[in-house]
Amino acid sequence: MDSSIKEDVKIEDVIKLLEKITNTTAKLDNDKYIFEKKLTQQPKIEPKVSGKPQILRKPQAPFSISLRFSRIEEILNTLSNKRITEDNKYEFYDDKHYELLVKRENTAKLLNSITEKKEVIIFLEDKYNKLKYEISPISDEYLLWIILQQIKQNIYTNLSIGNRQNWPIKQPEDSHEINIFDYLKQTSNSYLTLKIIADKKLSLKDFDNLTYTFLFQIAYNNTDLIFYPETYLEKNPIKRNSSKDEIDPPKRLYNNDLIQHYLLAVSAKDPVVIFLSHYHVIEHFFESVFYDYLNQEIKKIITNPGFSYNREKDINKLISMVKDSLSAINGDSTFKELEALKICLKQYINLSQLENDINQFDSNLLNYYKTTKVSFSGSGENTNINFQNQNKIYEQLANRIYKTRNAIVHSKERIKEKDYKDKYTPFVDDSVLFREIPLIQLISEQIILSTSNEFKI
Repeated sequence: MDSSIKEDVKIEDVIKLLEKITNTTAKLDNDKYIFEKKLTQQPKIEPKVSGKPQILRKPQAPFSISLRFSRIEEILNTLSNKRITEDNKYEFYDDKHYELLVKRENTAKLLNSITEKKEVIIFLEDKYNKLKYEISPISDEYLLWIILQQIKQNIYTNLSIGNRQNWPIKQPEDSHEINIFDYLKQTSNSYLTLKIIADKKLSLKDFDNLTYTFLFQIAYNNTDLIFYPETYLEKNPIKRNSSKDEIDPPKRLYNNDLIQHYLLAVSAKDPVVIFLSHYHVIEHFFESVFYDYLNQEIKKIITNPGFSYNREKDINKLISMVKDSLSAINGDSTFKELEALKICLKQYINLSQLENDINQFDSNLLNYYKTTKVSFSGSGENTNINFQNQNKIYEQLANRIYKTRNAIVHSKERIKEKDYKDKYTPFVDDSVLFREIPLIQLISEQIILSTSNEFKI
């Protein structure tokens, strides 16, 4: 879904917003605003080495932050003519211009390029098709739009705009002033965008195709220049921030295999890696819980007073039950994974605790899981989770998790078009997948805790 950007924002609102982010006071001086704040960087001194103190950073000369009145008008006018896709990558575009937040895989080399004061990382021109491609710092217009969304909707919490205001600032050589948007770019995380400029009008689909064509061209020819779309700009997965003084020594022993998958999940940034790593925690017990369940079901049948091994129909009924419980893969019989997942959830998951944990993390998620299907995981039949429906809840949890997993793992091209999507598309579906992570993380954590033992040496 895309929409026009029609922000009802006045110049005064922009100035107040910028004052808040930079911790300054703005004053109008003729044709520009001056954001008053003396920013001085004191030298850092290390303990003496060989009798000499080591100064790690030179003092930052005082400077002022400014923004011309005409520039604010120009930015707001540009914003009013732009469109944005709000359902995945937040593509910022009009008929001839396109901009998309991108990340670089090798951040160390990116920092080097910034240190070398290279404003444009890559620039390529296609003279035949009259296209220009550029990867460079985010535009002022796009940056302002992101700031507006952060304040208005309390999203993009991991963008950290203006979070490095004690860092040295690169000033213009002929002035002690710096444009406030340049200041924000220097004092924030390194936000780069891919920019495409065309001579003729293009559709969003055209820009999408050009984006992935360009990113592949760069990655194929230079593995130090791997860029990919920045997509998951919402809340990070569950984070807990106990201080070091509040953490006790461990009192229980956990399964090492589970912890390895869990650590991979909580340290990863890619939502696919996060989701599948938590799924592997759950999957660890599939075989044992399924065959325990099957064993108990067989015992129930053969110990029932109405069962007789001398009656052929009773034996056939037993065979059918076992057969229905198993799947044939490459000639071998194995358990049905969806059924194993459901049994595993029944055995290890406390529903009231899970509901409470989800609500504590994000009070909106319970309603989201109840009313919203995972858009890329098929028809979504029986995947909405209603904690009030105790008869269906385990089936709903298992269906939602399993169908999401299948959509990620399998990527068959469909010959016949369906009225629903049943495979995950990298980057495009990341924001949807990101919302499934709290659910599967809280489930994997319950399983880790439920299968632990008291710590004794």
